[in-house]
Amino acid sequence: MNQMPITAQPASVNQLDSVLNDSHGLLIRERFYWSQVACAACERKTQFKVAKWDPSMPGILEDNDFVSQPLVLEFYEESDCFCRYCLHSMRELKLGIFSGVRTQESSMAWENPNNGWPPGRDPHVILFRPFKCNIPLFCCLPCPGEISAIDGPSGALRARVMQDWKCWNCCWPCDVYLGTFDATGVRTFTVHTPRACGSGCINCCAPSCCNRTHTSFIRRGNAIVGPSVGAIEVHWPGWNLRGLLQAYSAAENFAVKFPDQSTTDEKLQVVSAWSLSNFLYWEKRANQRR
Repeated sequence: MNQMPITAQPASVNQLDSVLNDSHGLLIRERFYWSQVACAACERKTQFKVAKWDPSMPGILEDNDFVSQPLVLEFYEESDCFCRYCLHSMRELKLGIFSGVRTQESSMAWENPNNGWPPGRDPHVILFRPFKCNIPLFCCLPCPGEISAIDGPSGALRARVMQDWKCWNCCWPCDVYLGTFDATGVRTFTVHTPRACGSGCINCCAPSCCNRTHTSFIRRGNAIVGPSVGAIEVHWPGWNLRGLLQAYSAAENFAVKFPDQSTTDEKLQVVSAWSLSNFLYWEKRANQRR
């Protein structure tokens, strides 16, 4: 498929940078679609509402903790029907980051949402994901997934995130990694996601009523062990429709916690890592696993 053109122009300063600069992290709430719960073939364009995360919030977040926060950003997917229905979570897409799409609304709840990008509005940043087949063949690892953060007004590359396959992943797929890179190609963070029995089963059965929070650990540079400086968490919504039907809706609640003293560009790299990890690990629904 065609790659999105990237220019070498300097990135612009926009409202997204202001939000990131003032934030310790983000709460990201995905839209729930009844059509996806009822039909395995249905694949709607993903939509997310975003609020600020604060360190004073509880460690375990209920859905009400997300809904009660004031809205600061909205993410909308743009993709074609063929890619969504035939490729599902492997599809090529553009995730636009918008603010102030509907100024009369400040809630994280969904009310008459747009389908795809809002008409007449330009995104601050586009998270572009090219098609990459993630089906392993024999003992070979699948193609590494990637996402590029493209400045909306200028088209400049601001960040890139790629899967970082390790040689042992052929026989031990329970500890997987993403690498984040700045606009010049310098590696900034490693995102470590323990799955199943990885890292002492810390994420076993998460997110669910048995283990409410699934955690991916962010470390500086190439480090795959040692203390983490941030996290990407998936929180079970609780005993409500979102929580009970989460496996069939793939509508997740995320808390993205930025490293202390990170720059605006580094925070955007972490947001890009969240986006890639969501499409790699969280967009395949239970009714599609047949």
